[in-house]
Amino acid sequence: MQRLHERGINLHPFTLESDAESCKQDSALLLFTLKSEVNTSGRIAYTERNESNGNRVILIVRGNKPFTIMYRRENQPLTCEALRVKAVIDNKTKKVLDIIQ
Repeated sequence: MQRLHERGINLHPFTLESDAESCKQDSALLLFTLKSEVNTSGRIAYTERNESNGNRVILIVRGNKPFTIMYRRENQPLTCEALRVKAVIDNKTKKVLDIIQ
């Protein structure tokens, strides 16, 4: 949660827990995609930054519990194999982006 707060993102832990409980298997939930990064000099577009952890905010769910939050760059794959989960889901649309059958 600290990494989210550092970037000015306020997600309530109960929201994350509720999202995690809806997962039927270990999953990666794409929570949202950031348009810019907050830093000491103000907002800078990700495309203009030299370094970035990424602008995609991903919640990893294991055993129906929030496990970790990670950032991924847009050029990094959002696949089950890359994220070591059984399903990748867009949390906003509930669309399955990748799944291991």
